[in-house]
Amino acid sequence: MLELKNEHLTATFITTGAELTSLKDTKGTEYLMRDERYWGYTAPHLFPVIGMLQDSTLRHEGKDYPQKRHGFARNMEFQVTSQDEDTLVFDLISSEKTKSLYPFDFLFRVIYTLKNTSLTISYQVENRGSEVMPYSVGAHPAFWVPFHKDGQFTDYALVFEKEECLERIPINIETGLLKKPKTPFMEKASRIPLQKSLFKKDALIFQNLESSYVSLESFKNEGTVRFHFKEFPFLGIWTTDDDAPFLCLEPWAGHADYEGFQGDYLEKEDNVLLHQNESRTFSYTIEIR
Repeated sequence: MLELKNEHLTATFITTGAELTSLKDTKGTEYLMRDERYWGYTAPHLFPVIGMLQDSTLRHEGKDYPQKRHGFARNMEFQVTSQDEDTLVFDLISSEKTKSLYPFDFLFRVIYTLKNTSLTISYQVENRGSEVMPYSVGAHPAFWVPFHKDGQFTDYALVFEKEECLERIPINIETGLLKKPKTPFMEKASRIPLQKSLFKKDALIFQNLESSYVSLESFKNEGTVRFHFKEFPFLGIWTTDDDAPFLCLEPWAGHADYEGFQGDYLEKEDNVLLHQNESRTFSYTIEIR
């Protein structure tokens, strides 16, 4: 088992998907949900695709490449390339297998840094090929809600750093593709009380928020997760609409296809583009308060 630990938190990891599988405080409170009755992942990394593509296909230079929801990285074996007391680094390098799905040469590096009561997750993507490389990258950590056995989902709220005027990007729940136009969601408010009915039409997706963080906190119990996402232009919020006791907070650089998009992946709206030998890093932080 791979582990980072200090006087405040213990985090554990697996090499499959370079996934974070547990985050506990010194009281033994587990903040991350890992239970296949509810969902098959805990905190997967989304690369080189977020969400669904039209016809589950990535198109590039006249060729079609099959793509499952959220890309392939979450199911690939990563190599541990560095570890010390507070940092753990995983690498995924392009191969013949990845090129059958995504025809680019790349390094996808996941860096975990534990400091005080925070765990920072960084995604470094490097273009190792000669052509422009398009990609999306993001995260999908699932938090127990409630944190404690004596609570319930509706005891909790999401509280943004600043007042927000939010518009929701709708999802076609049959296909997983995005729809236009955006729809009004919240006007000059900072708090979203949690209830399962919010997710009957799939995830909440917001773009270009004013806040740099959002807090997941209870009306009744102690403990708060402050989720810092300012480097990402999109924030997804998701759970199932049944009684599953978890909530995913998803910072994204990129998103699913919009309905009807049939273009080259280079042309996809809001993808990140890297030229030869360029790299870019996006980071988010889970802070336990």
